Amino acid sequence: MTSRNRVEGDLLYRAAELTIQNGCDWFLVVDRHTENDVSTYARPDSLYLPYYGGGYGYWRPHWRYYSPGLGWDIWHPEFGDPLWADRLDITTIESFEADAEIVMEKGPAPAGEERAIDARRVMAELGPTIVLPEPR
Repeated sequence: MTSRNRVEGDLLYRAAELTIQNGCDWFLVVDRHTENDVSTYARPDSLYLPYYGGGYGYWRPHWRYYSPGLGWDIWHPEFGDPLWADRLDITTIESFEADAEIVMEKGPAPAGEERAIDARRVMAELGPTIVLPEPR
């Protein structure tokens, strides 16, 4: 349920954190991969459970109702969906998993190395947005 930007930002922050922990100043991302998984689930409308299909056999609720100009009518789930019997709750869950291979270096980044990432700068800029797991 976390966005791709958040997952990749957390990965970048973790790379910077490891760089500092190892006594280095900057790093290069030499390989990275983000995997995306999408799952869709369909369930009967929660307003209609537990009665319809909820362990009560063939029992189904039904109603009589009055429509101006049409008079009295009856509704039963087997007749279709004038109310909500056939609705589905559809939920789509998208998840991401990211990994990277980095090279950590000490001292200033070489001039002209455009891929060099300053670990302290990353931690300063992304740090306020990072939600760390609570200790167990």
